[in-house]
Amino acid sequence: MRFFFITLILSLTWTNNAEAFEIMVLSSGNELQYTLAGKAFENYMTDYLPIRGVKSIQSVDIKFHIIEKGCERDSVAEIERINPDLLVTIGLKALRTAVETGKPLIFLLVSSDKINLPEKYNGTGVYLDQGSGQEFGDVIRLLPLIKRVGVVYDPDKTGGLVAGAEKAWPRLTFIRAPVTSSKEVVTRLKDLRGNIDLLWMVPDLTAVTPQTEQSYYRFSLEQNVPVLTFSERYLERGATIAGVFDIPAMGEKAGELAIQVVGGLAPGSIVPVPADKRIIKVNKKTADKLKIQFAEPVQ
Repeated sequence: MRFFFITLILSLTWTNNAEAFEIMVLSSGNELQYTLAGKAFENYMTDYLPIRGVKSIQSVDIKFHIIEKGCERDSVAEIERINPDLLVTIGLKALRTAVETGKPLIFLLVSSDKINLPEKYNGTGVYLDQGSGQEFGDVIRLLPLIKRVGVVYDPDKTGGLVAGAEKAWPRLTFIRAPVTSSKEVVTRLKDLRGNIDLLWMVPDLTAVTPQTEQSYYRFSLEQNVPVLTFSERYLERGATIAGVFDIPAMGEKAGELAIQVVGGLAPGSIVPVPADKRIIKVNKKTADKLKIQFAEPVQ
């Protein structure tokens, strides 16, 4: 079965008597976020190692492999054929495929609730964690008049996220609209009419579904209230502001972990780290419709 394979060799030489340390970057697909993460990892490794090279090795070889749809078994076979010293996985499909091989790994672009490594597996990584609404720092800076934040959420899924945001941002009042079924979302949005300055769309599979998504944008236009979301996908469809993870920064963090592994540490001995850098993006078309005035220039 055909599969897509890209190989890039980076030869970083210090001595002539040691074998190369081989790293295979395994990507879940060719989507832009995966490409950006992989490129940032590659750049970090090439920029860092010549300056602070690990003297005990001759070179580091980095190979890139993209898993084609339905071709996971081919990818497992390719990993076993190359037999790299370290796998760097990008996305959930790549992580699950890599685990089948038992190879040491570093993962990225996987949410914390989806990481399910076998016990004592030799792996670490950079995980996605929605945290406590850290993007509100940027929102307050851009929209200093925001005081009341409405949020429709399922307490069983994102109750911790909402509680964490309330604790982290006491200057804001969070108007909770809990639901237990997606069928309740429209009604709970109606309850928020006239009571909020910002509608927070949280990563909640009960509150945000293909059936409920448009109701957030209708509420925004009818109530002249911006929607803060967590994904560029929703930003493009009608939300106003998105607090998204900085993908290149994640790739660089994975590079930091890889440097430690190249230096001799086992991945399993390194504590996984959160992706802690976010950027704010704005749908200017929606913002213009709502006549929003930002306190500083936005991208």
